Amino acid sequence: MASFTTTLLFVLGFDMYGVGMFLSSVLGFLWGARLLIRSLNDIDYTTFCSQPIVYQEITTKTERFLRRIGSLS
Repeated sequence: MASFTTTLLFVLGFDMYGVGMFLSSVLGFLWGARLLIRSLNDIDYTTFCSQPIVYQEITTKTERFLRRIGSLS
């Protein structure tokens, strides 16, 4: 959406081709870099602390169905 909007603005308003695509790609890069840095700052918590202390096995609906018909033992 940002690419379309900035391209339309720069083509119709200033007769500059390619500037809108360049600005929207810079905007996308900055947003992606911000998300990457935020997730890297929380990597220790995500890796070690976000898991449950007591392990509890979760059975999916597919596993229950396959056990019921006998193809999964």
